[in-house]
Order: sequence, then C-alpha cells, then structure tokens
Amino acid sequence: MTRNLARCSWLGAVCALTLIPGQRIAGQAPSATGSTDTPRAAREALLAADRALSAAVRRDGLAAGLASVLGADGLVLFEGAPIVAGPQAATAVLGAPAELGRLRVEWLPLAGLTSPDRSLGLTYGVTLVADRTAGDSVGPRSSNYISVWRRRDGRWTLAAHVQTGVLSGPAPIPPAVAVPVPAPAQRTDGSGARFARADLAFARLAGDSGAATAFATFVAPTGVVFAAAGELLIGPDAVGRRMRENPNRSEWVWEPRYAGASDDGELGFTVGEATITVTRGDDTSTFHSKYLTVWRRMAGGSIRFLVDGGNARPAPGRPSS
Repeated sequence: MTRNLARCSWLGAVCALTLIPGQRIAGQAPSATGSTDTPRAAREALLAADRALSAAVRRDGLAAGLASVLGADGLVLFEGAPIVAGPQAATAVLGAPAELGRLRVEWLPLAGLTSPDRSLGLTYGVTLVADRTAGDSVGPRSSNYISVWRRRDGRWTLAAHVQTGVLSGPAPIPPAVAVPVPAPAQRTDGSGARFARADLAFARLAGDSGAATAFATFVAPTGVVFAAAGELLIGPDAVGRRMRENPNRSEWVWEPRYAGASDDGELGFTVGEATITVTRGDDTSTFHSKYLTVWRRMAGGSIRFLVDGGNARPAPGRPSS
C-alpha cells in the first residue's frame, strides 16, 4: 500500500539496517553456526538468492529476471498495475511499458530474515534505477523493494514482490492480461488466516482511530514503513510522529486479498488493495493503491508487521493505461 510516509533518509537507513555479523531485526531468531540448515545458513542463502535476482534483473531486465524465480502463484505488485499472479502475467505486465526497457534496474538488500522453520523468507532494500540511454550524464535514482520468498526442496522462489518508484508514470497494461482475484479461502483459511485477521484489525483501527494510531500500534519495534520518496520510517514512534505531521485529513480503507504464511505459521504476509481519501480544505482527492505487508508473530503472541510498502493501482472500473 502507499501506506508510507517518512523522515529518515536512505543514507541513514543504510547505516541502520545494512546487515552486519550478529545483527537481528524484529522477530528474527539468533543465528547458529556449523550446519547447512541453520537460521544463519538459511538467511545467507536467502540473501544470495536476492542478490542473484538483482544481477539477473540488471542483465536481462525486470520482466525476465522476476519471471525466472517467481512461483506459479507468486504475486507481483508493479506501480500503476493491478495485482498479478504467476510468471506469465508478470511478464506481460512488466514487458508492456516501453520506458522500462530503457532502464537498468538493480537493488541492494538492507535486511533479510527467515521463519524459524526456514520455509518463508523476507528481503527488502534499496532499488537503483538508471537510464541506459543517458550514459554517465545522469546518475541513478533510488526507490525500494520488498520480496517474500518460499523455500521448497532447498530452493528459494518468489511468493510476492513489490517495487516502488521504478517508472516515472503508470504502467500501461495490455487488455489481454488477466487479473487474478484470489479466492476468499486463500485469505481466511489455512496458516495465513491469522495474518489476514491481523491486517483486517489493522484496517479497522485505522477507520476508528486514524491511520497514524493504527500504524504506530501494529508496526513491530524495529518495523519499517517505506515512503514514496526513497525514505523510510523505523518503529512506532517514528511512524506515528511522521504520519501525524500531515495537516490534511485522510481516510484509509483497505482489505487483504491474499494471505500466506510459513509452514510453522510464525511469519506471514498479506497482499491487498487500499483506497485513501485526502481532504485539503475544500478539495478531496482519492488514491487507489495496493500493498505488501510482512508480519511476524511476536514473543508474546501478538501479530505485528515487519515491513510495509506499496504503490498505485488503477481506479476501479478504469484501465491502467
């Protein structure tokens, strides 16, 4: 979701979050050594997969790179487009914008973690976008990404991926691209249900008490919210304070469309759609967005989100181009 406003610069974020030996982020178990299937080994393999994907995207383009590791039902959230599932739909969506073909895209993971059973993983960080046709005359600009990964038979594949700020405008989507609508059972039953319920409670609190209160309540102690301008917020105080600085009145409504979880039910994610209505004096504007939120069951049993980000989607009933 464009559920993101921020104060912290990327330079500060890199200093705070770049992985160093022994560093942990919210909800991550301590790493062990001496085994090929320890939390540390799984995290290192996950980060290696993330870096390899970045290299493939730089070399082959975003569409081909993502399709090479996207699961059969993996979800892609690209700016200006609907939520799409699977390599074929993702390739069609990402292959459509002519501007995207001129860009060199790569990224740097700032952090990564896995579920205790190592069946689900999370990476997020900074995306660098450069115009291949501009040479060295124009430096790269930064945006950000979130990836959720599943491990099956020792291999990490993408379960959900969101990029923000890659294009300068909306992505035109060909009419032939089918937009999958996940069945209700995918978000209300199974191991992902607890995370869908947490997201719905999050949305209810935003409706009852405002987005600032909701975000400050549901973000983990070192949870991250991405901003649209290459910035991020870390933790409840920063999130709540920054959101309360906005003088405009806003109403946030969202609902998860899909929820997934690790096999042990400790780490999960939700993908959904949001509508944000902002009132500035006598003017009212409505923004339609989609989001990826990654959740963790904390030590006391509560569900809190570790990272949240998103981008624009087409208005209901309108084509994206």
